[in-house]
Amino acid sequence: MRLSDGSVTGPDFSLAPISAVLARVREQVTKSKPASGFAAAAGTKASSRAPLHTADDLDTVAPNNPVWLMNTRGHYGAANS
Repeated sequence: MRLSDGSVTGPDFSLAPISAVLARVREQVTKSKPASGFAAAAGTKASSRAPLHTADDLDTVAPNNPVWLMNTRGHYGAANS
């Protein structure tokens, strides 16, 4: 996630199709211990009408790890359940 000072915490999935973003989340989860979480930023190459990640998407790729994924523009975010 990009912070206001420009620093980044967690993986940065900027400017990728949603399928690639979810694949990267799944990859990050496989490197993590169960129940350990992370936050990341994600954007798409498409227009602002492009589909955004949902809690259901994140539940599918990270069923045992808490994940917060925010849009790189900072106007949308989702967490898994």
